[in-house]
Amino acid sequence: MRKQFTLFFVMLLLIASITSACGGSKPVTSESPESSERSNQTQAETLATSSPATNPSENSSTEPNNRPTEASEGFTFEKHDVLSSYTIVLTAEALGGPAKGNIERFESEQVPPEKAHHATVASSQNDYVISEESIVIQADKWVKPYGKEWQSGSSLADRYILMLNAHYLALSNGSVEKLDETTVDGIPAIHYRFNFETKSSRMTGEVWIANQSGQDPVPLKAFQEQMALDDQGTVIDDYRHVRIEYVVSAINTPITISPPA
Repeated sequence: MRKQFTLFFVMLLLIASITSACGGSKPVTSESPESSERSNQTQAETLATSSPATNPSENSSTEPNNRPTEASEGFTFEKHDVLSSYTIVLTAEALGGPAKGNIERFESEQVPPEKAHHATVASSQNDYVISEESIVIQADKWVKPYGKEWQSGSSLADRYILMLNAHYLALSNGSVEKLDETTVDGIPAIHYRFNFETKSSRMTGEVWIANQSGQDPVPLKAFQEQMALDDQGTVIDDYRHVRIEYVVSAINTPITISPPA
């Protein structure tokens, strides 16, 4: 049997504690949009230095050298946790190292105000496939590894949150260029290109931000390439070279998340 996708092991080292509200394990149903608490700057910086594209030991004391100097006028976005509910499909592809070409796929229904989600994760490399299902309702977590029964515990699906935080960091701190205005799944959106660099890493990509009256300006879809750089600014061909892309749908559509039967 092949070894599990390298990024899984990398992400194990990058897991940050996520505060969960106390409460029971009753079903959770999304109702109306409401904002959740924003992550503080310290947490964002911690996640940034431990993203798949950076080496924590190299980057922990590195100051970004590419601040937003060319950001488009009016550029703004909100994290997805301002929504009452949504569905997200995120993929992460290894572009370097021994796992090059392998892809992880995360699909999750989210109810942010209740800190609840129902997710599946799959990873494949040639003939090797791993899949897992998980449910989180506030402080309660259940996981169902491939071929096993439901049990209490954390899931590999938690890792995609770190990937999104690296993406949010790039949008918040990088240079941004407006490309055009379009629609995504029927929702008006503004299409941007962005770039964020530190002395040892680079994050570059494109994002489509919702631009509709009454709709929070959340990213509707995006792709981002993350990579580590050597002292000469050359991309290092290892596990830190990753492409992440995602698409968000069913925004503020009622979703019910229940404990496993």
